[in-house]
Amino acid sequence: NKVTDYIAEVEHRFEDGGHAKASARYSVRDVDFLYAYAGTAADAAGNVGNMTWLARQFEETSLALDAHVSKPFEMFGQEHNVILGADYRSFANTTLLGGGNIAGPFNLHSWNTAVAEPVVNYATQTEVDPVQYGVYGQLRVKPFERLTLIGGGRLSWYEATTTNLLTGLPTSTVDVDAQFTPYAGIVYDLTDWLSAYGSFTEIFQPQTATDFNGNLLDPREGRQFEVGLKAELFDGGVNASIAYFNLRDVNRATADPDHPGFQAALGEVEAQGVEIEASGEVLPGWQLA
Repeated sequence: NKVTDYIAEVEHRFEDGGHAKASARYSVRDVDFLYAYAGTAADAAGNVGNMTWLARQFEETSLALDAHVSKPFEMFGQEHNVILGADYRSFANTTLLGGGNIAGPFNLHSWNTAVAEPVVNYATQTEVDPVQYGVYGQLRVKPFERLTLIGGGRLSWYEATTTNLLTGLPTSTVDVDAQFTPYAGIVYDLTDWLSAYGSFTEIFQPQTATDFNGNLLDPREGRQFEVGLKAELFDGGVNASIAYFNLRDVNRATADPDHPGFQAALGEVEAQGVEIEASGEVLPGWQLA
């Protein structure tokens, strides 16, 4: 598995504390593997009936571009901030997949390492070419000194076609037009060193995985909220936080247990938990994480 990234970035900082930034990333990924594993359960003597093998060649090139401007401004005696930006992502990947069985039996206690490498026939060959672009913005407003309100969102356009390279015919298409993904947050400074916050966002995440039939999986969609406390301790030397988060989404790609090497979309998934974190310098020369 080899990944090569080319990254370029330029940033300009304004005297008022704002900035403008543009970045680009071009990535090339190559994967080539052939492996085998026990294809059946072992019996009491340690014998497995056969080995199952899986081979894949995967090549992908991707381009990601982003440009945004962040500017502070004053209103009603308080400083606020606005961010406006746009981004673009494109992928082009090809996947060749093959698999089969090697007849046994094979004994786990006296393994025969002289197993001939199988002749690989890539029975599944697909090409996926998703393109995603959008515009986004965020506004941070302070109605008064201790309170910050955050609102924002993104408009996304997404299209992708999956092509069967053996037949040259498209097997599935996905086309999403002006999908809006909102975000909202609130921060309240309880003291000079302790803040309470809450946030809510919707999830829209396009995917490049395909299922056993060669169909592109639909984008992940869902929502997430989080509440917590953040603190600066030891005169600002240590940042600490505790948070509760809850996430629900659908269409998350996972390994297909019935078809090794392929993906399947899960139903609704819920993830929730508590996260506690602290890091920084508690004493001169002593770092804590």
